Amino acid sequence: MAVIRTNKWGELFLKHVHNQKDEELAFQRLFIQPLQPLFQFGTDTELATYLEKVGLFTLGDTDALSLFITKNYWVFLQEKFLELKEAWKGPNVPIYLLLANEHLKNRQTDVKGMMGLSFENGIVLIVSETIEANDLFALLIHEYHHVCRLSHTKENEETITLLESMVMEGLAELAVKEWLGEGYLAPWTSLYDKTWNDKWADIISPKKLQLMGRRRYKDLLYGNAKKNIPHMLGYYLGYQLCHQAASLLNEETTALLTTPAEKIYRYGSIEDGFKNNKP
Repeated sequence: MAVIRTNKWGELFLKHVHNQKDEELAFQRLFIQPLQPLFQFGTDTELATYLEKVGLFTLGDTDALSLFITKNYWVFLQEKFLELKEAWKGPNVPIYLLLANEHLKNRQTDVKGMMGLSFENGIVLIVSETIEANDLFALLIHEYHHVCRLSHTKENEETITLLESMVMEGLAELAVKEWLGEGYLAPWTSLYDKTWNDKWADIISPKKLQLMGRRRYKDLLYGNAKKNIPHMLGYYLGYQLCHQAASLLNEETTALLTTPAEKIYRYGSIEDGFKNNKP
């Protein structure tokens, strides 16, 4: 299983599509239908709409696709996946590497123009056609770390708490730091280092950390300007929490991978809901 040769999907798409109707049908058949086992949307059209929203390329990106499929990313990813799988004793899951659209490529300040989607049974990586090898590796580290932790916690979208979601994100970036260094950390890990406002500590209280189901606390993770919740606040605090806990516990990625979120919280100096503890 592991890395699926989605570059072959791209070759088929570019070779056999001759008109708009054919393009639309081929796009769904080649790039959407194979992902349904992961996402389980009601229809392929619904899944296509969702994936475009998070950053998947569109029918107008054929020039970028032509360049993308010539790269050596798939061989590189397979090699790195095997390294991580051995180091973490993780599961063997399919990894789908796909091209990003222009909107995602332009999101450099928070996600470096790339996106990963992880499930217990697979990973989707959406990246630019010119992504550097170590940036791709960093994304793989982050997403495969999620897969490994999910295989241990057995959480799903309906059962996972806000605290566990924050810990998952923080630990995944600590793994990136361990393997590649601080230079490859996601931008959100240091987003508020110089602009932190102590008033934000009240936004995520100890009680809210126990909220269950991602839909209930989406705004706390990603931010919501209309509700005065800073962009990526939950992600940022999750990394600060895990960084502090890892330092006090003196543990590396392998041990932290299975450490309960409550223990990370206990050692992360946020018992008072981040109050009086500047991240």
